[in-house]
Amino acid sequence: MSGPVRLHGGLLALPESLAMTEMGCEPALIARDRWLETFLSRQPLYDITGARLVLTRAGTSITFVEAAAPRTPPGGEAGGGTDQRVGTG
Repeated sequence: MSGPVRLHGGLLALPESLAMTEMGCEPALIARDRWLETFLSRQPLYDITGARLVLTRAGTSITFVEAAAPRTPPGGEAGGGTDQRVGTG
């Protein structure tokens, strides 16, 4: 999911539809992306404090925090196979 956003007057606005890749995604993940797109298209309030972004609309809040870069153990994969991924599709 990607696309431009505009921040104005405490609101986050999407000037156009978001681009999404649905190929190979499970229906549950597509539904979650659609829910998020609808939430974002309704111009939620935003608050940025340090490395935290909170979006709020109609009693629903979503909090994003900056994640540390995964560490790569010697001879291993990034995150040691336990990294958490944010995103769908």
